[in-house]
Amino acid sequence: MSSRPSANRWILFVLCAVAYFFSNFHRVSSAVIASDLQAQFNASSSVLGVLSSTYFWAYAGLQLPIGIATDRYSPRLIMTVGMALAAIGSLVFGLSSSLGVAVAARTLAGAGVAAVYIPSLKILGQAFGEAHFPTVTGFLIAAGNLGSLSATSPFALLVGAIGWRWSFVVIAAVSAIMAGAAWHLMRGPWDDPRRQMASAQGAGDAKAASGRGLGLFLALGFAMFVKYGPLMGFQGLWGVPYLTQVYQMTKVQAGNLLMWISIGYIVGGPFVGVLSDRFGLTLRSLLIGTSVLYLAAWGPLAFMTGTAASALLCATSLVMGITGSGSGVVAHALSTRSSGAGHEGGGLGIVNGFSLLGGAVFQPLMGFMIDRFTSAGLAQVAAYARTFQMVFVVVIGMVLISLFIPEPKAGSTVNGDNSSKRSSVTEEAKEIAL
Repeated sequence: MSSRPSANRWILFVLCAVAYFFSNFHRVSSAVIASDLQAQFNASSSVLGVLSSTYFWAYAGLQLPIGIATDRYSPRLIMTVGMALAAIGSLVFGLSSSLGVAVAARTLAGAGVAAVYIPSLKILGQAFGEAHFPTVTGFLIAAGNLGSLSATSPFALLVGAIGWRWSFVVIAAVSAIMAGAAWHLMRGPWDDPRRQMASAQGAGDAKAASGRGLGLFLALGFAMFVKYGPLMGFQGLWGVPYLTQVYQMTKVQAGNLLMWISIGYIVGGPFVGVLSDRFGLTLRSLLIGTSVLYLAAWGPLAFMTGTAASALLCATSLVMGITGSGSGVVAHALSTRSSGAGHEGGGLGIVNGFSLLGGAVFQPLMGFMIDRFTSAGLAQVAAYARTFQMVFVVVIGMVLISLFIPEPKAGSTVNGDNSSKRSSVTEEAKEIAL
């Protein structure tokens, strides 16, 4: 029997990838319509920031509950409900007549798409098996970042053609279609929590593995907090001001330079997944390697502030994206392999929740540091330098944590308890037409 994933499983992957594409699309779509929202609701920049951040907080706060619910109930059901809520939130946002309604709708959409990533990993982990999990996770992350890219210029073209309100009505319609597709087309043995829990009880290791893994989940979560937070602080907020104020770039030039982070994120996940699956590199060694390179990528920002050549900044951005994405793939694979059978969602919820929380914390923290150094009399270049140096020191913590992360035993999860269980899932999956 071949260990290669069947064509049906790739159809399953496409459904998860499209759903995650729109999850990331929602995350950054408000930037394109910022001026429209300010004009429509007469909102200040601060209020607009609150409107945009509600997605972030809703997404991060729900990761652990969604992870637990994914373990207890059908991941297909969780994803279907999530996409339905995202559709309702998008529709209400497009039709909103007041700022309060818009904030509530944005929050609902964020809560909805929060229920996509962890159920997707749960389903794909069961469907593809442990051997292919890092690669499929990498491609899933790449699909999400394509969604982020599509929420920039392509979305701006759509808004220009039909307006921001009708644009969100279109997004609502697509999200509703995805909810229906998830419910009808994702049936399979990978979606049966009772089967997973029965396997766990039969092995007698779920509860023990879950208890042993809590410390690991928290360590991985803090590592991803330190990774994703500074990355979102730079790419999502302070990179453009830094490049325009210190290097006198135009916004377009700054945006083009930061695009290398997104490109790195798209190629980094699949690349690191292939290194694990095809070349046999251990997850621990990949976590250490990506952490060290991610730290190195902050070097030119921290110690060559204002003097680094544009080519070096582009290379730095590319490496930052590749290693940022790659470390995320490895962390999620480590979490899944270290979980007890049927308990993968809880660990993923902790790790991914900390990651998103880092984005919420570091954006204002870096702004506070820049303001503090500037008010203390430092020039702008020096203020950015001190802030990036602070980030560099914090990221060292990610490297130190990676040195102490153990390599999980192969076959420690429900999709790898033993060869007979994998075979039974594989044979049963072949009989189910997606």
